[in-house]
Parts: sequence; C-alpha cells; structure tokens
Amino acid sequence: MEQVSRKKSLLLMGSTGFLGSAVLNRLKSQDLQDWEILISCSTYQQSSILFSLLDPNLKPASTFDASYLVEHLKTDLIVINCASSRNSRNEDLSQQGNFEFPKRVLEVLLAVKGLNTKWIQIETFWQYSKTPIPDASYVQWKNRFSTILAESSRNENFEVERLVLPHLIGPLDGP
Repeated sequence: MEQVSRKKSLLLMGSTGFLGSAVLNRLKSQDLQDWEILISCSTYQQSSILFSLLDPNLKPASTFDASYLVEHLKTDLIVINCASSRNSRNEDLSQQGNFEFPKRVLEVLLAVKGLNTKWIQIETFWQYSKTPIPDASYVQWKNRFSTILAESSRNENFEVERLVLPHLIGPLDGP
C-alpha cells in the first residue's frame, strides 16, 4: 500500500516587511513541492483577516479569509511571525500590529482541531531605531503577546519558539 505524505503548511505573517521579505526571498531557493505557503495579506486595521496562498513561484495564487484555515488546514503548520508596527507616535497602530492582529490569527489557529502548529515569534526590539533603547510601546505590546503565546503553548498541539534578534538588525543590515 502506497503511503500518502501529508502536505505541510507555512504561514508567513509580515511578508512585505524588512524581515518577512528576507524570509520570503530565502524560501525561493528551497525545494517547497511538499509545502503549502501562505502569507497574511491584510493589514491590522482591517476587520477580517485575509491570507494569500502562493503558487510554486511564491506569487499570490488565491486570497481567502480565516475560514479557509479552519476548513482546509488539517496538516502540520509552521507560523513565522514577522508582523509588527513600529509607530511610537500612534499607540493604536502599535497595539494593533504587535498584539491584536497576531492574537486574532492565533485564536483562529487554536480553533482548528488536530492542527499541529509551531509558532516562531521573531522579535527585533531595536530594528529601525537609532537610539540605544528599544521603543517602549513596541516592547509593551510584543511582551503582552508573548504572554499569550506562553499560555497557548500549554496546548499539546501548539509549540512556540521565540527568536530575539540582536540590536544590529536594521534596515542597513542584512537579515
């Protein structure tokens, strides 16, 4: 009897940003025939969460809302969260981009029965900053979301890996 391999899925959040675009570019050099690649394509201001399924050339093939994840993701999923907002002058944008948006995506994924998820939380507290201290609003909302991730990791089908990049990662550095 021929064994059917389960397709794995990767969800990249923040694929148009500094780190997310570097991850997406790196994926282009990988053999991804056994993978379904998804990117978040909504902004944190939108009421619905939208995703794009990428074709083999990593170009958007179709767009759908979060119900697709609930109905179709029955495989192993890796989430790489590069989504963030660094706007100290706008507390609401910082809260939405660093806490509310990833929290909404997390809640959708936790509702999918039997989905094995590994969430990789990438944080760069000093990215884009020329000061020796990180942006206070960014750190506050990232830390609050990290608390929710830690609580969610008690779910047997959910694993969290937190990756904090050093101070030297910024727009003039190579990710």
